[in-house]
Amino acid sequence: MIVMHKKKKYYAKTVPAPVPVAPTDPLRLFSPLFIAVTMVALAFILYGRTIGYSFACDDRAAIFDNRFTVKGVSGIPGILSHDLFYGIFGEQVDCLQGGRYRPLSLITFALETQLFGVTPKIYHFTNILLYGLTGFMLFCVLRRLLGRIRGGGGLLIPLVASLLFMAHPLHTEVIANIKSRDEELALLFSLIAFVFSLRYFERHGSIDIVLAGTALFLGLMSKESAVVFCVLIPLSAWVLLSADRRSIVLVSASLAIGTLLYLIIRQLVLGTIHAHTTDLINDPFLEATFAQKYATIFYTLLLYLKLLFFPHPLTFDYYPYHIPLVSWADWRPLAGLLANGALLIGAIAGIRWKKAWGLCIGAYLLPLFIVSNLVLPIGVFMAERFMYIPSIAFCLFAAYAIVQWIPAGTRRNATVGTVAAISAFGILFLAYSAKSFDRTRAWKDDFTLATTDVKVSPESVKSNAMAGDEYRRRADTMSNPIMKREYLTRAEKHLRVALAVFPRYEIGCILLGRVLQSEGVYGDSPRSRDSIYHASADAFRAVFAFSPHSSQAQANLGALFAQQLWNPDSAVTHLRAALREDEKLSDAHYNIGTVFLMNGAGPDSALAHLARAVQLDTGNADAYNNLGAAYQYRKEFGPAMEMYQRAHRLRPRQQNIIENISKLYAAMGDARQVPHNQKPWRRVP
Repeated sequence: MIVMHKKKKYYAKTVPAPVPVAPTDPLRLFSPLFIAVTMVALAFILYGRTIGYSFACDDRAAIFDNRFTVKGVSGIPGILSHDLFYGIFGEQVDCLQGGRYRPLSLITFALETQLFGVTPKIYHFTNILLYGLTGFMLFCVLRRLLGRIRGGGGLLIPLVASLLFMAHPLHTEVIANIKSRDEELALLFSLIAFVFSLRYFERHGSIDIVLAGTALFLGLMSKESAVVFCVLIPLSAWVLLSADRRSIVLVSASLAIGTLLYLIIRQLVLGTIHAHTTDLINDPFLEATFAQKYATIFYTLLLYLKLLFFPHPLTFDYYPYHIPLVSWADWRPLAGLLANGALLIGAIAGIRWKKAWGLCIGAYLLPLFIVSNLVLPIGVFMAERFMYIPSIAFCLFAAYAIVQWIPAGTRRNATVGTVAAISAFGILFLAYSAKSFDRTRAWKDDFTLATTDVKVSPESVKSNAMAGDEYRRRADTMSNPIMKREYLTRAEKHLRVALAVFPRYEIGCILLGRVLQSEGVYGDSPRSRDSIYHASADAFRAVFAFSPHSSQAQANLGALFAQQLWNPDSAVTHLRAALREDEKLSDAHYNIGTVFLMNGAGPDSALAHLARAVQLDTGNADAYNNLGAAYQYRKEFGPAMEMYQRAHRLRPRQQNIIENISKLYAAMGDARQVPHNQKPWRRVP
């Protein structure tokens, strides 16, 4: 049987078409943890040396001199139930329109005080850490918003923008000035609210929408400027994500609820506060006409743009008249009006067309509008810290230009475009970082800040007054008579400049009087000591022309008559007038008690005032010493010894305290008495 085999058919083997493989993006290897560590590390590189710095500017008012924060945790109820200024002054003051309710940053200070005591290192460390976390949260927000950009821009643009934000020198005031933590927390919690909102747009999780409103509420409890994110978050979703209307409405409602809750609490705590001030420091437009006010406002808006691109020189002081009052005849306010008007038109058009650049301009103008003085007075012409939120838009604009626009301009040679973009970023980042690092030196302490920035703001009332006071304080600690006289001369010079700018400046008059008083005490002046003391009295009296009920002027004038001019009757008259206005002036109680004690007018009155002085100021060694003398005068040796011991613990090497203790032992017939000239006295247990 013949078997027939079928001939096999051979077919060409089908080879599958190659699948295109996307080039590996090295940024995808960077985990969120890596980005977070990078931002925190950069923050410590730029600002790490501030950890060794002291308090500066208004840090003491927010922490050391705040009756609530120094109590630690027990002071938190007081922080939540009072205006910011109540903790500083002990009463409600109406120096700024609307008051200031920003409890969250003060609560963090109270917690740090409870755990570590009043230590500047801890507060500075926390500020730096918060800054690094803010940089990371900014990256997360921009990454989610811009993730759809092709060609790696969805990763590169957020990273470049975040790095430029971290390096920008305009932020040095926020980070190096501890008190400005309210700015940090406001932005940090607002960005957290942004992240949860974006997560809701992606996943529609109910918890995300609740957390978004809660985070924004915490941002508002830090500072009112966080309110702009009620608009920016839903607007960003509409422009960049094309989110559905229902999701945008739900997110907007959550953010609105958080805002409404804050406003209700604020109204319940503060009520309605209308500012009543005749102080140029709190009302920079006090001497301006209507036209000058708005011309100056648009001039400052032009300066903000300049400082974003070229942040030099920097200063903490943009008070009158570092920023001069200008008229519309000046080209600068016109330029500011045109520039910002063009930006406004561009923002409106770009947002209508759903363009990222339109949203970017809007994100700059909206937070700037709140602090521009156009609607609400903010108590200062301008400030670098006010650019903390608006600067995000500038950094995003710069990142777009570097990542997309520069390479697009060199399409024929991709290598050239890449090198140009990297070079542009490197130059800008390194220049900003170097400026930020250098600027932090000015924030070492009050003396360094005042004497550095008065050179940048030589026409300012605030800088000159602060520099004068700091030179006086530094002179008081010097043993070299030549340097002491030099510093007192500088102090007088700066204070006279401040008063030349604003003669009705109460603090300036009082500080000038104190400087002249110190010049008379230390002697070696070309003027006679008596003439210097009378010039000091004239400086104090000058206050009464515009503030007849000034307790500080009365108290200082009384101290001058009590200590240098030795006119007991005049001293008592002025000191009593001071105490009628403010019974809590510890120095006034000390001086009037000392006058009564030395004049023999009444040991009982002396004892009452000195006891009140140490009650108000437990660190006044001289008051304890004189209170001990008052008790000793009444033959009450036990309380006298207790007061001397407290004085000695405060100043263990002060000779007159040692002598008083020795004399008291002798009066008590105690064999432990020692010669008056023995030094140092043994430490009293």
